[in-house]
Amino acid sequence: MGLIRMIVMRPAVQIKRIISRNFGQTSYTRYLEAHQHDTPETLKRIQAEKLCELLKYACDSIPFYKYLQNRLGLKPETAFEDIKKFPVITKQMISEQPDDFVNTAIPVVMRMKTGGTSNVKVEVIRDKYSNTMRNDEYFNRMNGVYPGMRRLILSRHESNYRVGNDENPEDLIHYYQNRFSGTSQVKPMPLTKEKLSRIYNYYISGKPEFLKVNINTCYVFAKYLESNGLSVPPVKVIWSSSAQMIDEHRKTFNRVFGADPYNAYGASEINFTASQCDVRGGMHYIPMSHYIEILDENDEEKNIGEPGSMVVTSLVHRAMPIIRYKVGDCAALSNELCSCGRTYPLIREILGRDMEVIKTAKDSIKVIDIISLIKTCDGISDCQVIERSKKEYLMNIVKAKGYKPGDEQVFLNYIKDKTEDAKIEISYVPIVPMLPNAKSLRVIPAHFDTDIENKLIYY
Repeated sequence: MGLIRMIVMRPAVQIKRIISRNFGQTSYTRYLEAHQHDTPETLKRIQAEKLCELLKYACDSIPFYKYLQNRLGLKPETAFEDIKKFPVITKQMISEQPDDFVNTAIPVVMRMKTGGTSNVKVEVIRDKYSNTMRNDEYFNRMNGVYPGMRRLILSRHESNYRVGNDENPEDLIHYYQNRFSGTSQVKPMPLTKEKLSRIYNYYISGKPEFLKVNINTCYVFAKYLESNGLSVPPVKVIWSSSAQMIDEHRKTFNRVFGADPYNAYGASEINFTASQCDVRGGMHYIPMSHYIEILDENDEEKNIGEPGSMVVTSLVHRAMPIIRYKVGDCAALSNELCSCGRTYPLIREILGRDMEVIKTAKDSIKVIDIISLIKTCDGISDCQVIERSKKEYLMNIVKAKGYKPGDEQVFLNYIKDKTEDAKIEISYVPIVPMLPNAKSLRVIPAHFDTDIENKLIYY
């Protein structure tokens, strides 16, 4: 009877929230808000307890980790040292032996797949516990997003990431609308002029208060509006994710949509992980749901503030625990407390993908260096470097409004300093070309895809 009541009442609760336009709260969100001003020491203690619980569970229930069962003491006091004895897991490892990472006794709620930017797709299992312990509502409340808020979502519908939909393209959702909740969702890619015109019509008719977007597709949409002299009503909130946000994106979103975007971070494997608050510095992540490490190329821990490969442990997955998972992004953490008053720790910044490194005869061309140059060069708003061969490169340059001839020289000098007598072709583009999945890479090594120039989408 209790289960029947819960099933019947849950839609009623959602309807009540939409009508009243009140946030409402789950018990999990109340728990997160109750702890958001705890001391860092208290949060560390809670995180250690949850981490210890997860590691014990994995050793007992997951085939891949059973060899560690009797080798570790596994107590909260040593949890942060114990986890270092667990191997770092990559997408390749999971794709090659998926059954070894799964507890088949846990009912599956949904099977998802990753976006495939790294050319390796991973099947991810969601269970009831991981679906319940999600941070979405907490970040909604933090950023002023509430039920009933008219919203336009420019991304693939979540169901499009379900396993099997690649084999059944007719099942893909290209447009979804719920008039009662005021939600419209568009699968923007391929982002043709016709699609951009339709998105504009959806926007004008729906008058969204909230935009939830892939950074690149929203930026293309914003530039389309400006180039065609079109204006749209301002929104209250913009959430952007799926790519590195640069100053040009933020300025454009402010100018076109009348709101300063919040940068957010998450992935199918690890759920919604982090978001900026009103301060818009780093992104807060929840230590009760995620443990984050920044590692070097030898999987050794970097100092706080130093960039490296982000390795995430999800503390809420049970059917498929995500332990020391190399998500493929380069990032840096912060040990500073945010001035908003919340004590949840910060990801200082996401600095691109781990794969965005070109090994040269003398050194390496790295995405973190390219982003640093973009930040310091007023005349260049964006840059992309593509390796055609060890002796030949293409550099796509996006000029800023204050561009002066020769501003790109700093990027040329950087590449020349890293290579030996390389030929560098410069192409001036309005927007950095993106991958077919709407994500972008600013440094593309030749081994990533020998036909990448023909696959990139130019606007």
